[in-house]
Amino acid sequence: METAALQALDIPTSPCFRLTQTLGRLMFKGVLRGWCGLSFDGQAHVAGLSQCVLAPTHASHLDFWAVLEGLSPALRRKTYVAAAEDFFYQRAWRRGLIRWFSYHNFPLNRRAVGLDQYKRLRRLLQAGYSLMVFAQGTRTRDGSLLPFRPMLAMLAADCGVPIVPVAVMGTFQALPAGRAWPRRHAIRVRFGAPLTAEVLENEPQPELLPKMAKRLNQELMRRVKTLYKAGAVDNHF
Repeated sequence: METAALQALDIPTSPCFRLTQTLGRLMFKGVLRGWCGLSFDGQAHVAGLSQCVLAPTHASHLDFWAVLEGLSPALRRKTYVAAAEDFFYQRAWRRGLIRWFSYHNFPLNRRAVGLDQYKRLRRLLQAGYSLMVFAQGTRTRDGSLLPFRPMLAMLAADCGVPIVPVAVMGTFQALPAGRAWPRRHAIRVRFGAPLTAEVLENEPQPELLPKMAKRLNQELMRRVKTLYKAGAVDNHF
């Protein structure tokens, strides 16, 4: 079941892909820690999780690499990351780089997730894997927080999996859209407390799923804003 859930999302499963993707992650780990002074707050919120849905803010292609480094090895190995199908998978050379070297990525139609793709994402969670999706849908172009789309909250509520708000600070200054190599700028990832639909509803019921997902998405956005208000990143490192 686990392998079938991965294959349904066009996720490579051979040992060769796993090896090259791990090498890619280690390379970016060196860049993030050595060049960008990567640091973390709130790692205790995810340290004990065996499964979750991660909802990071999105300002840069560095975001998912930074979030991955804040996870425990066991959680990271089970986490798969949605990548924009229209950007990363349309050109053959870019698709090849992503599949071989980008850790645990798979294509997602960020403009409109259809029912079939939603079912495949749900199947991944039901198989025990974790998921990282940028609920904003695209990178911010001015550093501001974009609204979260409700699909991710719907998925978490549907599967009964905790959703973790994540604020990624400093990546907009380091590698905004249109820049090829990161500036030397500190990056910090702040993990918030996991959020479940049960927190919002005393007795969750399947017929109330859309309502639960809406409230979950609103609370998720509120918590992400709170993480941002914790203060700007100190760029002295």
